[in-house]
Amino acid sequence: MRKKKLDFESALSRLSDLADEMESDGMTLDGVMERYGEAVELAGFLRETLARHESRAVELKKTADGFIERGLDND
Repeated sequence: MRKKKLDFESALSRLSDLADEMESDGMTLDGVMERYGEAVELAGFLRETLARHESRAVELKKTADGFIERGLDND
């Protein structure tokens, strides 16, 4: 995979492009394997990014729930 920094949307778009390329006729086995390797790396990046954001969302929800509970207790 290229060493440039990817954002989630670019990685997802590239993964979709790779899938289309691998499904096309005329792709050599070497070409498919090269694209497959890139796709595996992109999928890992996407999984890690989603996990990181999910963890952040859980923390934000806990914080929001804490504010709500403290606000209700003051009534």
